[in-house]
Amino acid sequence: MQLVIMRHAHAQNQGPAGDHSRPLSSHGHAQVHETASFLKSHQLDVDYAIVSDAVRTTETFADLDIQAQVEFSKRAYNASTQTLSQLVSESPEECETVMVVAHNPGITDLAMSCGYNNVMSTGAAVVVEWDGVPSDFISADKHVIASFSPS
Repeated sequence: MQLVIMRHAHAQNQGPAGDHSRPLSSHGHAQVHETASFLKSHQLDVDYAIVSDAVRTTETFADLDIQAQVEFSKRAYNASTQTLSQLVSESPEECETVMVVAHNPGITDLAMSCGYNNVMSTGAAVVVEWDGVPSDFISADKHVIASFSPS
């Protein structure tokens, strides 16, 4: 079982209706394309994605051009590690690769709880692996198998 943990790409400083509506900057769109290349080079076939419902995360996921079942989640917006972990564990059991696209500090904390040792920059991705199914995520012995930070 694999999990791709991704922080949204660089966003504009302001959105038309506050933080939740902040779109990606042009630099952010470029970051996503770099990260998409990394994901494709590792042949990660995401079959389920949990994406914060904020504009910058939905745009990040859209730019990745991943064909997967997607849950645009209000719960993932500025979520804690505990909430993100719970969302992963609630993914469909038949999934083999789940993706979470969300925000700091929760997304970095989630990666660190899986063994990653750096703060995730915008557009960064960490790939984690464990034996089992999504519902095993919280108690599983997880390890990082790849990571990428775009320019």
